[in-house]
Amino acid sequence: MSSNNLNGSVPDEFGKLVKLEKFSVGSNPEMEGALPASLSSLGTLAEFLAGGTELCAPADPAFLTWLEGLRKRRVRLCER
Repeated sequence: MSSNNLNGSVPDEFGKLVKLEKFSVGSNPEMEGALPASLSSLGTLAEFLAGGTELCAPADPAFLTWLEGLRKRRVRLCER
């Protein structure tokens, strides 16, 4: 889904895509907001790529632990 003029935030329902292995929305500068905590239920996800967006990872310790466990990740932390 990279470079597709997507905008807005990531819907909470994406946390239900339990077989998702790669999430790539980079180069969509109109995407914004904190990522939903529901994404941390994606146990098969190996890559989360959101460079070139205004998406950010919330400061929630459990979410950050999940994010750090991914093989490849590119997303900034939300400002506190």
